[in-house]
Amino acid sequence: MDPPQQLEQLLGGLHDWRDVQGVIKTVFQALCDVAHAQSHAVRELERRTAEMQEELMESLHRKADVSELRDARAQAEEEADSALEGQRRSSAEVQALRAGLGELHAAMEKQRAEVQQWRSGFEVGLAQVVADSSSEVRRLAERVDALQGGLEEKANSSQLKEIVREAWSKEEGHLGRLQKLCDSKDPLKD
Repeated sequence: MDPPQQLEQLLGGLHDWRDVQGVIKTVFQALCDVAHAQSHAVRELERRTAEMQEELMESLHRKADVSELRDARAQAEEEADSALEGQRRSSAEVQALRAGLGELHAAMEKQRAEVQQWRSGFEVGLAQVVADSSSEVRRLAERVDALQGGLEEKANSSQLKEIVREAWSKEEGHLGRLQKLCDSKDPLKD
């Protein structure tokens, strides 16, 4: 007959109280086992809580500061605006030069060969300026997109608060279940 069954039978009055020392020893042994199991569970819970807190703090330290991201974004936007303004000015200049070229062509029909050389050189340079401006605008647009994507990946303060709240409520739930388990295993409570 195992000790818990003996204890139930003795408490139920099914047997005489002959071996009090054995009953007390069984009760103390069961109480000791429960205390050891609870102590181990509490230590494990404390260890896991500390690990989760360390992971949370580590992830918070890795996140970029919101002001850093705002500054980087503002700088990238200024650079993009500057490049766009330069491209607009270049486009306006190109339009003005093309109009002037048309007038010069009409007025200087005699010097067509010379104008043709000048025009081809000018168009090559102009194409280079437009290509350089376009590639710079594309590069800046990609940088703005990358910074925007980085900004969206970072958690804001409300998201961080929610993460902490969820971890806290999860740990409270674990502690509540542990308390219920401890209360249900406490043989002296009845």
